[in-house]
Amino acid sequence: MTTLRALVSGSLVCYAVLPPPGRKPWGVRQIDTYDEVFSPRRLDGTPAPLFDRTTGVIDSAVADYWEEHYDITRVLEKRWSVLAPKLRGKLHVFVGAEDTFHLEGSVKLMKAALTRLDSDAEFGIMPGADHWQIFDYHGGLIRYAIGEMTLRLAADPSLSRYVTK
Repeated sequence: MTTLRALVSGSLVCYAVLPPPGRKPWGVRQIDTYDEVFSPRRLDGTPAPLFDRTTGVIDSAVADYWEEHYDITRVLEKRWSVLAPKLRGKLHVFVGAEDTFHLEGSVKLMKAALTRLDSDAEFGIMPGADHWQIFDYHGGLIRYAIGEMTLRLAADPSLSRYVTK
């Protein structure tokens, strides 16, 4: 199943290509997990789906709920006065310019918002890379992340015991 959620001329639209009846491939199960994790519960306790799996129509109340509770940029903007000192030097966001799941647009919006808030967050958008190719960015993202964490741990006397030499 392929799904794309986009804001087009002020309308939220979800396009879905659904599998044959009775089959639930990985992509469908993945979308179901998003509903399980992020959606409000209906009266019977099941998660309200973000969109109708047959028509593709988005439930705007569920979309609003997701945005209010899980939109990272929105949370950062609303709570920046409290979060800024705690996150100084700790936000590093990387994405491929051609991300498989179209995350580069959200990352660009987050970068713009955090720039307005005078954040020191680091953003890297790797030209030509998709979701799986970004690990080579910055000399290797895993190596880079471990190096950054090691520096932070070593610099804090209360945490330096966690650094192995």
